[in-house]
Amino acid sequence: MEKEFSNPHLITFMRLRKSIGFLAIFFPLILIIYAWSFGNCRTIQAAVSDYYYTASGDIFIGVIFAISFFLIAYKGYDRMDQWLTNTAGICSVLISLLPTGQNEDVHCTMRFVTEFEWRTTAHNLLAILFFLILAYMSYFQFTKSAGIMTAQKIDRNKVYRICSIIMVAALLLIPVFSALPIFPKVIFWMEWVALAAFGFSWLTKGGFILVDKMGDKKVR
Repeated sequence: MEKEFSNPHLITFMRLRKSIGFLAIFFPLILIIYAWSFGNCRTIQAAVSDYYYTASGDIFIGVIFAISFFLIAYKGYDRMDQWLTNTAGICSVLISLLPTGQNEDVHCTMRFVTEFEWRTTAHNLLAILFFLILAYMSYFQFTKSAGIMTAQKIDRNKVYRICSIIMVAALLLIPVFSALPIFPKVIFWMEWVALAAFGFSWLTKGGFILVDKMGDKKVR
């Protein structure tokens, strides 16, 4: 159960959640702008992970490690919270240490690494696991309550569940849309949708919207 917002530990938690949320939402945009500005990369890459090979490569690694640090530092309310965030944080670190296959955009590529099929497979599986853990947290952990279910808490739970469903749907739609010539860069856009849903869920958890009114008993 959450205590009053004057509690310094709770304030730290709220800031940590919002930091994770903002980083996740704006991550792809930061990569696009930096690659455009400093690498003369005028095209959106096929996937977010492909920016590892562009001028945004160091930014990609830095933001991934920042999100990992925030997730591992986040203690949550119970052991399940801590286990899930620690696992997601470790997955995030490994995603950056095991980059995806070589970027095929010759106009934007500035980094080359030896190709290993197992590394690409591991990268993709870790990314899927990362999003599934966060979707689980949003749907099942964030919606728990140890206090009075205020109107705001009920609305927050709706947001958490919608964000979770969007994350899973985005992952499932990648192979579907990839097989159909509907729109280009489908992996990149679906990854951004999943990241935005993840970020918005954590922003909501951090009190960015639907905060309990003064006088209400604080709930999870």
